[in-house]
Amino acid sequence: MKRSRAKKPSRKKRLNYGRLPVLLFVLFLAYLVIVAGGQLRQLWVMKRTLAQAEEELKTLKAHNQQLWEKVQVLQNPGALEQLARQRLGMVKPGEVPVLNSSPPSQGPNQAAPKE
Repeated sequence: MKRSRAKKPSRKKRLNYGRLPVLLFVLFLAYLVIVAGGQLRQLWVMKRTLAQAEEELKTLKAHNQQLWEKVQVLQNPGALEQLARQRLGMVKPGEVPVLNSSPPSQGPNQAAPKE
């Protein structure tokens, strides 16, 4: 014989309104953590970018200083003439150019050419 099981009346789970404020508070905290995390990451990226830009600025200022020193040197006519003579082989009118046909002298670290 089969016993028929009597169906128990199902209980509907009802929301416990006493816990609702706690649930809302936890959701609010989770939202704040997500938003703050994104902002902190963005701040970290901006700080890193700023550090890179400051390092590049420092390098460019040093290079700019070197260029200004070259400008100051080249504004001296004597230095400009010396540079023209050395690099371009220029001579004054009436001077006889002297050409050096011997190979450059070897330093102590250079090996002698093999014959």
